[in-house]
Amino acid sequence: MISDFHTHSNLSYCAEETMTPELYKEILSDPLRRKNPFEIDKVFITDHGMAIYFPKEIAWAWQYMADSSIFDAHRPRGNAIIEKHLRILGKYKDCGIFPGIEVEMMDDGRFTLDPEFRKSFKVLIGSIHYLHCSQKNGSSPIQILEAWESHTMRLLDKDIDVLGHPFRWLHYQIDGQIPPELIKKTVDAAIRSNVALELNSHYKIPADIEMLKYGAEKGALFAFSTDSHRPSEICDFTYHASCLESAGLKISDIKLLSI
Repeated sequence: MISDFHTHSNLSYCAEETMTPELYKEILSDPLRRKNPFEIDKVFITDHGMAIYFPKEIAWAWQYMADSSIFDAHRPRGNAIIEKHLRILGKYKDCGIFPGIEVEMMDDGRFTLDPEFRKSFKVLIGSIHYLHCSQKNGSSPIQILEAWESHTMRLLDKDIDVLGHPFRWLHYQIDGQIPPELIKKTVDAAIRSNVALELNSHYKIPADIEMLKYGAEKGALFAFSTDSHRPSEICDFTYHASCLESAGLKISDIKLLSI
């Protein structure tokens, strides 16, 4: 049995409106509606902390990354949404659906989540969707690599369960030229921190194969995730099966996160 550790509902701005816990329940309970080469027993709905705490225009502006007082100002709003969200998801635990959350780490080291609710979520995913140092801001590839590595290493030292789509943001910032030694360094750091590396099928990047091969060799912990944003992605693990095949591995060769 495997779990899907990263999915979204319509609480996230980037997900389709039809993405409800009820839809997950329907698909999870009906094998004919799944593209799944593995047996799956659990789904964790992990909406974005930034969507929970901020209105859309503030979430996508990213100013709270440098100025966390913006987060503090919106904390009551977000906490009220979380309380309601947890009550809703609580009705689905017998269906194999559990609450998680995907967060950003702001410059001051805090997450886009009130720590009061950390224990309420079965899985906490730390991801990079934005850094000040970027192609858009005129940074060089070397500057981007250094900024990404610094942020990722700090993130791995925090209280996260899963490093979300580890190389995706970087892949699109430096045209896919991710140094193999950086992949190995990230895998090694995740092992030291006992954080699961996510194999994520929402975007497909070549670094996933190298991460999987080296991680399997070193005994890294992995989380298989669809990062579903639309119905067609729910419980679709064909990409994960393809990555295993390309890496010359079987599912039994992988140490999978279990919660």
